[in-house]
Amino acid sequence: MRTRKEWKREMKQKEKCRRRQEKQGFKKPKKRLKKIVIVCLLFAVVFFFLRSNLGYTREVHVVENKPIEPVKPKKSAAKKKKVNLKREKVLLAEHTIYNPSSQEDRNENMRLAAEIINGVNGSGYLLNPGEKFSWLEVVGDTTQEKGYLNATVIKYGKAVQDLGGGVCQVSAAINSAVQEAGIATHARKHSTSKKKPPAYIHEELGDREATVSFGSKIDFRFENTLENPIMFRVISKGGDVTVKVFEIRYQKI
Repeated sequence: MRTRKEWKREMKQKEKCRRRQEKQGFKKPKKRLKKIVIVCLLFAVVFFFLRSNLGYTREVHVVENKPIEPVKPKKSAAKKKKVNLKREKVLLAEHTIYNPSSQEDRNENMRLAAEIINGVNGSGYLLNPGEKFSWLEVVGDTTQEKGYLNATVIKYGKAVQDLGGGVCQVSAAINSAVQEAGIATHARKHSTSKKKPPAYIHEELGDREATVSFGSKIDFRFENTLENPIMFRVISKGGDVTVKVFEIRYQKI
């Protein structure tokens, strides 16, 4: 027969065993969870290592001819060489129409027309191959607002006073120089009859008429038929008008 003390001692030992087993039961799941987390981390490290070091690539799909990921163009090994060009002005023709008897108002009108043609910087009028020059479009009407003065003009074969008298000498000088440069022009004379030309026209010196009239729509025009650009500059000095025609050429350096 067990005594009461022995029975109590036995019950205490059983209680200790039960508690120990409960404690051990709660620890086991925690240890398993830690192991699972560690395994997952190791797997992730190995996966990323293989992806970055073993040439992992992925295809780029194209939708409606637009790539999802931009593709940088490959730079060509051979670089294009820059071509340096030298600009050269070659004088093709120069012509002067003299008129020592020209009056001051007439000279001022010629100076204004020359200034318009030469442009703001005064370098001259540039005409590329195939481009056309029109006196009525470039110079326009000879109005008082532009500064033109009354001078002698020829209308219907008669000498009268009107705004812009003298500008026909400028157009004639351009016509003479351009034709000497080998470019055909479209110009009219003051009179189609056998009457003498204006006093400033000396046909023996190569002067060629080119009458212009904004009101009558009589134009002087020509087209640059050369392979290179041309530039012509008008120099009005006193009663004389000089026109220089240059060809713009480009040479490789």
